[in-house]
Amino acid sequence: MDKVLIGIVGYNSIDLLDKCLLSAIEQTWKNIDVVYFDNASTDGSIALVKEKFKTITCIQNPNNIGFGPAHNSIIQNNFYDFYIPLNPDVILDEGFVDQAIRCFHSETPDLGAVNGLVCYLKNGVKSDQIYSCGHLMYKDRRIHDLYRGDLLPMVEIRGQYIFGPNGACPVLSYRMISSLMINGFFYEPVFFFTGDDIDVSWRMARKGWKCLFSPKLRAWHAAGSTKKYWCLKIRVEYIANRYLVILRNDHPLLFLRDCFIIFPVDILYFVLNFLKRPSFIVVITMSLLKISKYFSYFLKSRHQNTSKLTLVELNSLFTGNYFSRITYLFKNHFFQYRKIHIPG
Repeated sequence: MDKVLIGIVGYNSIDLLDKCLLSAIEQTWKNIDVVYFDNASTDGSIALVKEKFKTITCIQNPNNIGFGPAHNSIIQNNFYDFYIPLNPDVILDEGFVDQAIRCFHSETPDLGAVNGLVCYLKNGVKSDQIYSCGHLMYKDRRIHDLYRGDLLPMVEIRGQYIFGPNGACPVLSYRMISSLMINGFFYEPVFFFTGDDIDVSWRMARKGWKCLFSPKLRAWHAAGSTKKYWCLKIRVEYIANRYLVILRNDHPLLFLRDCFIIFPVDILYFVLNFLKRPSFIVVITMSLLKISKYFSYFLKSRHQNTSKLTLVELNSLFTGNYFSRITYLFKNHFFQYRKIHIPG
């Protein structure tokens, strides 16, 4: 029976932690180990886990080392066939793992990850508004979550292969993880927070691994619950890590071809943020400093991340219809995210 390891990294995440852990240990698939890695929380998370979940391995780290490095520690110190890096504000359906294993055994051997149907969780209540069905990559090198903002009764959901998994609760195979190691790490340790899942998605695709979205896997995510921790450091990470991911993974010819899309979109993003908050110039400056610091490291890491795909195959990774991208963003920004739909 396949061994599944669920790793949960928390930082002051007590609000939904008990429901998250409960959903992990109550899976119909029984060969599961759950590890909770705490990044120096001060909200009582550790006490909660030790008191209510005695079967869960609990690791108390004295410092906040970030998302990726914490998951690297779990990955390196446990045995498993499949790994689920589970956000502490996600609740899994009880058949989530069982359905994921079925996907891996029924699909081709090059399936490296499965992304489920993840809906919003609003004030602890499960909604029918979709958060993510996995990642699509557009030519502006920005990620879009499949079906995001759509209501389940209003859209026809179908399983399909996608660019890569969203980071909330992907199911990853050991074979894929071991093939993507760079300097002994799966997640990039330079990334403290954000960008990890995009980097993994791109590295997976370049190596020829497939990612499947399956609506048979269900989960609910309190997306945005970490916004209260978006300090200056996290804002800098968001911008700097984006360009470092591009540096490591993009093909130079494809980047040059699409730069007339990439740069105008990014400039617009910077201008709008600066007008809204002039102090944003500090974020930009610090982002540039981080990029310059790690530029040579990420450039060299391209050699450890060589692609198995042809230029034509690499180009096919990008979603083609850019007009639909613009209209979708406009629709979602002005209409669909105003209110999360809760059935009943």
